[in-house]
Amino acid sequence: IHREYDTRYFSFEDDTFTLNKKRTIDLMKAIVATGLPSIPGFRWTCNTRPDAVDPERLDWLKRAGCAAVAVGIEFGSERMLKKVQKAFTVEEVRAAIKMIKAAGLVSSGQFMVGFPTETEAEMWETVALADELECESVMLSVATPLPATLLHDEAVTLGLIPPQGIDWA
Repeated sequence: IHREYDTRYFSFEDDTFTLNKKRTIDLMKAIVATGLPSIPGFRWTCNTRPDAVDPERLDWLKRAGCAAVAVGIEFGSERMLKKVQKAFTVEEVRAAIKMIKAAGLVSSGQFMVGFPTETEAEMWETVALADELECESVMLSVATPLPATLLHDEAVTLGLIPPQGIDWA
């Protein structure tokens, strides 16, 4: 793609790009071997989770031309993280963002609000965490109960949306 279109910026659209440490490092070594990271303006981004980063992985991302890492943090509330079965804690979020910054990468925090049973105080915990982390970029999404998801089923059970669902048209 670079040779044909002079593409210098791209994004890996994998929700948890760094999950498999060996695969991540092998791919980074292959990118480095191409010489692409030495081309002016060659940069890319990826997405991951707080529990799928460590200094070694991040070092290889940086060597291979990664500019920014978006982290699916979701909530600043421990209760909400447990409710949605995230395998990490708020403290692990803090550590992950610190490692990303220490590696010289731009950090992007991805958060959500409006999940069923989430309290206003818990939403403010999310806002406070986003502020504390000082990510260079923050994305805030509203929970959307798409059909055939657990979120949709819970929203129906709680009477937040009608049993027949939402007319998405």
